[in-house]
Amino acid sequence: MSMSNYTSRTKNLNEFVRRTPPSSSSPLVLLLPHSGLEYDAVSHHLDLSREDVRKTVVTGSDHSVPEVIGVRERDDAYIIWTELARAVVDVNRGRTDYDSMSVEGGDIDPKSQGLIWNATIASHPDNIERMLTHPYSHEEFENLMKVGYDPLNLAVNDAMAKAREKYETAVLFDVHSIWANETSTVQKGHHLGAYLVGKPLDPPSLDEKGTPHLYLMTSKDTITEENISCSPELIQYIKNHFRDYGLRVQERQVASPRFQLAHRKYADLAAGYQVFSMEIVGHHGLEKNRAEGELLFEPDPDYLKSLQDAFNEFFIGLRDLKFHKSAR
Repeated sequence: MSMSNYTSRTKNLNEFVRRTPPSSSSPLVLLLPHSGLEYDAVSHHLDLSREDVRKTVVTGSDHSVPEVIGVRERDDAYIIWTELARAVVDVNRGRTDYDSMSVEGGDIDPKSQGLIWNATIASHPDNIERMLTHPYSHEEFENLMKVGYDPLNLAVNDAMAKAREKYETAVLFDVHSIWANETSTVQKGHHLGAYLVGKPLDPPSLDEKGTPHLYLMTSKDTITEENISCSPELIQYIKNHFRDYGLRVQERQVASPRFQLAHRKYADLAAGYQVFSMEIVGHHGLEKNRAEGELLFEPDPDYLKSLQDAFNEFFIGLRDLKFHKSAR
């Protein structure tokens, strides 16, 4: 699939946020915040005359996720996702998470890849360039939020509230993919926080010292070290389930609260709200050459089937877990 084909397939949409309610009983809310690639249908300041900007739009997209988890065929969860490219609006950031290079009057401290991206992805800090022709005015920014940001947050709020009311719990599953490459962020300078993508990772394995197939991201209290985003029972279920399919899950903590709006906004175990994120490592052709800005979905058929089977049974297991009560 080429980037141009994807864009032409979606650019006539009248809305960019998709919400599908479940047809079966489930407290699960599926969120895909970074799988969109649309940019032509909104007014933006991306300098698309440059190859490095066009590549960053693709490199920033978790484009394999809808296919891996079968989002278009699912009817066992609330499904919420955006068609807009993350480089236009990153809905996994706070509404004020932007700097003055992105929006007029923004923060003076750099937020290169915050709510509005203004820096390209590169392999070295010296190769990072600005993505925008000029900052958005306040009016332009608000117009962009009205079509690309606010509707998604309202949809998640509504789905979580309905699931909580019906089942006395709501489980938000925030789904991502990640480059099959070493990754880091710029630590200083005016491109602070921008992504750096390095050499390819070793193939995934069940060896605890090797590359995992999946990352599970949770949040812990900074003082007590207790998990505050989801229960120990849910974490153990996740790890055991995927291992049964020959897939290793490595747990890690959310690196920065500002990069995980879902955790910061919704996690509240005491109130019955559980949140976890997962990153599917783009090995075995799931996101071939993503780090080079290519939009290729050429997975090994057996590996794709193992992932799809694992996720299908995972959703059934989540629905049937006894951490929630029957629907009222």
